[in-house]
Amino acid sequence: MPLIAQDWSVVILGRWNRAILTPSGIARRIFQLEEEIPVEVFVAIDALAPPQVRHERMIVVAASDRLIIYPEDQTFPRLAQAMELGRRGLDSLPETPLAAVGINVKYKCEEPLDVLQAITRSHDWDNRLAENDLIIANRGISRALSWNGGTVSLMIAEEADASFDIQFNFERRSTALADHREWLAIGVEIIEQQVRRILENCIQLQPGDIPNVAEA
Repeated sequence: MPLIAQDWSVVILGRWNRAILTPSGIARRIFQLEEEIPVEVFVAIDALAPPQVRHERMIVVAASDRLIIYPEDQTFPRLAQAMELGRRGLDSLPETPLAAVGINVKYKCEEPLDVLQAITRSHDWDNRLAENDLIIANRGISRALSWNGGTVSLMIAEEADASFDIQFNFERRSTALADHREWLAIGVEIIEQQVRRILENCIQLQPGDIPNVAEA
């Protein structure tokens, strides 16, 4: 199975109040836990990164400019849980100035695939670069697709070792809380359907190339 799901996330851009979204604030407001229920907190030793708060294989990071929720298991049911945690963050701090919300689905392909190389490689362009003694370190294409009142940004990158990264970013830009809540309320099955539609119908990957990420 060539594709490997990795690094899925929900990201809400805005001016988040880290004085409120401390690890205990995240546990109470986003995970909605009682005070006696512990969470794991990971703090960077050699960097100024905000702490990561972990509970039941979900990680929440509150930076000053974004709230990030990472499901440790890259499946669509777990992505739906991350979207729900994002909605809780919005509801907990509705006065937060907002800018955009994104739902990220990413895959890695560690072997060369003809259908992917056909997309990333332009022989005329590559030949002109080679004729000028320029060495290509990596290749990539990107498209922004209008979708459901927002955009789906699709990026395909080919690395020097012929591996590939495929990234989907389902994004809605808005300053309105209601728009963010609506975006995070999209049924995860609709997101999965759109991902598979692009992977199978547009990129022309075989269903067997795509991991079964529907399981919880």
